[in-house]
Amino acid sequence: MSGGLAYILPNDVDGNATGQEIDFDLIESETHTNASELTEHPVEKDSDVTDHVKHDPIELSLKVWVTNAPIEEQDAYGGGFGKVQLQLPPVPPPANPIDQLFQAIKGAILGPVPPPVVNVLLFQDEFDKVQDTHIALTALERSGLSSTVVTSTMNYPNMILEKVDYEKTEAGSGSFELGFKQVRIVTTSTVAAPAPAEPRGAPPVKKGSQATSAPGTDAAKSLASKLLDGAKGAMGL
Repeated sequence: MSGGLAYILPNDVDGNATGQEIDFDLIESETHTNASELTEHPVEKDSDVTDHVKHDPIELSLKVWVTNAPIEEQDAYGGGFGKVQLQLPPVPPPANPIDQLFQAIKGAILGPVPPPVVNVLLFQDEFDKVQDTHIALTALERSGLSSTVVTSTMNYPNMILEKVDYEKTEAGSGSFELGFKQVRIVTTSTVAAPAPAEPRGAPPVKKGSQATSAPGTDAAKSLASKLLDGAKGAMGL
């Protein structure tokens, strides 16, 4: 297994980083996948070939390890480096008389050998980083929110965690296989439309029934009225 740098910066619903970093103790492998599709139709000569290429979303696979005995400071758990005196078992004296004499002379000149002191990473409280990481990754995958994934070679924004495989091989450690896919983010804008020449949506104006008459009908109506009046006079009406 080879070490490496990789961690996750989850985003909130607005796409802003939450500051809750998910990091790992060891990166076993990284698989970066970039793929494109070219149209199968003939491309016209002198045309822009890039217009006929479709880029698939970038995919990223990580295999990482997390332990409850990290070798780097962990801000989430308040760890820090400090000096610790090792308690080693006493060393039996050498069996060879010459070696015994040499050790006696050395002790008389240099004095007693001080106990060894080492600089180690210390934590005030117990914690379970493996379990905490499993919970954080599961919550990120279930939420469907994007994140920024930092790897040893590339930083990928707008990544969606699609898969979490967790395997616990021994107490205090566990491995995770993670699958990411980059989502395309587009922006929309609102453009003001020009004012219409006539108001839109206004109710129609009712003009009532409009009488129409064909050419010559007015004279025919006058003659009919006169005949009707004459008939009424003859009948005494």
